[in-house]
Amino acid sequence: MNRQHRLAQLKRLVAQGSYRTQGELVLALHGAGWEVTQASISRDIKTLGLEKVDGVYVAPAEIKLDVRPDADISLPWGHIRSLVSAGDTMLVLRTEIATAQQVAAALDAAGWDGVAGTIAGDDTVFLATTSRLASEVVSQRLRACAGLVDRRRN
Repeated sequence: MNRQHRLAQLKRLVAQGSYRTQGELVLALHGAGWEVTQASISRDIKTLGLEKVDGVYVAPAEIKLDVRPDADISLPWGHIRSLVSAGDTMLVLRTEIATAQQVAAALDAAGWDGVAGTIAGDDTVFLATTSRLASEVVSQRLRACAGLVDRRRN
């Protein structure tokens, strides 16, 4: 059995189960007949681009967006005017004048997965994410919640 087969098995396990730790993944693979260590699982997670969403490992294609604005009703969606990516892990939000700090504070308090933190000026918020994938997910979620059109798709 080679590494590619192990990666495929790991991806299937993640798609079918709810694994919260690398140790749980090691045990699941042991149960499927694979002799692996936590170190090899760690490398495999990076190779497959697995991320944790709500504390559970998921494959990038399986990440679900909660795009219902009512889920975070306290966030000031109406103040956000535009959003652009500035590299792999940075988003720039333009807001109404004098509302950037309110938007940043609300995003920090919301505790969204993948948001490392924010810095706000008067009408601009810099939002740092934990990975490129997290940046894409947070961007999509913000666009949906704030009612912004993704100009790249038009």
